[in-house]
Amino acid sequence: MIHALKVHQKYFGEIVLGHKTFEIRNDDRDFREGDLLALNEYDAQTEQYTGYSCLVYVDYILKDTPYLPKGYVAMSIKPCVCKRITDPESCHHLDCREYAVPLAPVEVGHG
Repeated sequence: MIHALKVHQKYFGEIVLGHKTFEIRNDDRDFREGDLLALNEYDAQTEQYTGYSCLVYVDYILKDTPYLPKGYVAMSIKPCVCKRITDPESCHHLDCREYAVPLAPVEVGHG
């Protein structure tokens, strides 16, 4: 399953570069190992999406543990692709111009 989620700018680049390898989320979507997360970069100051989208693979989930609040999951993630939708030549995230990943629908889910 693919889940479209919003992610704040300060974390987005770290995810794309592979430095931030986890996501902690409310488990309101029944996240499972093997799912894909379509992470849409979000600017909290302008309250708008930036046009960047990154697809990550969930390879491990930790839940129902005393280390997380009830109803939350920690997911181990690995980046798949990234693309600047409006101007691929300006993309500053890795060398991703070869990919064609559309911005995930923002009307899906809670973000």
